[in-house]
Amino acid sequence: MDRLEVARGVEATRDFALFLRNERALVISDLHLGFEGALAEQGVSIPRFQRRVILERLGKMLDRGKAEKVVIAGDFKHEFSKNLVDEWVEVKQVLRFLKDRVTPVLVRGNH
Repeated sequence: MDRLEVARGVEATRDFALFLRNERALVISDLHLGFEGALAEQGVSIPRFQRRVILERLGKMLDRGKAEKVVIAGDFKHEFSKNLVDEWVEVKQVLRFLKDRVTPVLVRGNH
């Protein structure tokens, strides 16, 4: 089972997303693009694979569903006080990926 109806017209997916049937919208949050770059600026080196994993998971979610919109309900980017170079590259790549398939809707995060 890929989805579980949690309220009328609202389904939770196995990918930690919500699908709003009437709006044909997939709702995700907390991608924190640029997290790896922010850590690198602080001297913490970790493998960079976040963007690849996010794009793969988004692609699979969109392939399985009938979404016409993807709502990113906060914390699309990790750092909002400035734009890190790597972070901006990731943001543009993910937005282009989404725009090629659906209408992206961004909601500002709360922290």
